[in-house]
Amino acid sequence: MAERVDEPSDGGRADVWAELDSRLDRAGWRPTMGDWVELRRFELPWNNSYAVVGNLRDLLYYKLTPAEADLVDLFDGSRTLAEIAVEGAHGIL
Repeated sequence: MAERVDEPSDGGRADVWAELDSRLDRAGWRPTMGDWVELRRFELPWNNSYAVVGNLRDLLYYKLTPAEADLVDLFDGSRTLAEIAVEGAHGIL
């Protein structure tokens, strides 16, 4: 069965698996925040600052660390998800 699926039946068609892989590859995706999403930072003394990202449409809110909020700031559509992951890894190291 694996041999039959791996090889195209007519030889001239595009590879379905390669096309599916390219469409599902999220490394090239450029995330953006919707107009209904808001990020607010709360700078507090004694190193306990935090941020809240809120979905105003669905009324969902998440508390984030300052480092996580810095990554959310990168969701402007100019960077791929892979570039954001590299940027986050550099921030951790």
